[in-house]
Amino acid sequence: MNLIYKFLCFIVLGMLISCGKGGDDSPNGNQTDNTPTLTKSSALLPENGDVCTDFSEIINDQENIKVIFKWSAVPSATAYVLTIFESTTEVYTTTITSTETEVAIGKGKSYTWQIEATNANIESTSDTFSFTTPGDVTSNYVPYAAEITMTFDYNSNNLTVNWQGNDQDGDNLSYDLIIKEGEVELVNITNTLETTYGPIDTVIGSEYTVEVHSKDGSGNASVSIQTRIM
Repeated sequence: MNLIYKFLCFIVLGMLISCGKGGDDSPNGNQTDNTPTLTKSSALLPENGDVCTDFSEIINDQENIKVIFKWSAVPSATAYVLTIFESTTEVYTTTITSTETEVAIGKGKSYTWQIEATNANIESTSDTFSFTTPGDVTSNYVPYAAEITMTFDYNSNNLTVNWQGNDQDGDNLSYDLIIKEGEVELVNITNTLETTYGPIDTVIGSEYTVEVHSKDGSGNASVSIQTRIM
């Protein structure tokens, strides 16, 4: 009788251990998100928010120069998409496997640019960078892309956004502000003179995108975009 009792206890104990192993190892018992991601590339050249100095003249071309674009490598990325904008208009895009290239663009103008790192399955888009090319200005400069700072308060679960605009001509700037949680638009403000917004409520683990349009009095505009996960 005692042998049978011990045998039954052993079976029950084994079943309990087996059931315990079937649970998730995460602290809250939830499934761990193992979705692969790519880090974001950072600008090396041209220097962000400055007059470009790494360029070469083009023979018999008085309007354009060749500018070196260089950015940080992203682990696991197999290609990079470079996109250059003048104001809000795309003026150049290319896909390459290296982290440096040379592009012919106009003299005396302000540009913004981004790098999208990709592989066969995923992609990541960098923040927005800006610079001005040397040369005589035929019109008013486009404002530099605003430098955005996203500050998360993990105690209160909220986000505060600050941005700093700049213009080569020293023009006064106004701003349009868009804030999204994923694809859902939370904030859309136009023609503000403020350079801070928030705090706004956030959800841990959600992705937030801030878009700032910097505008001068001559109708020129630049767009700066930054995305972060809470």
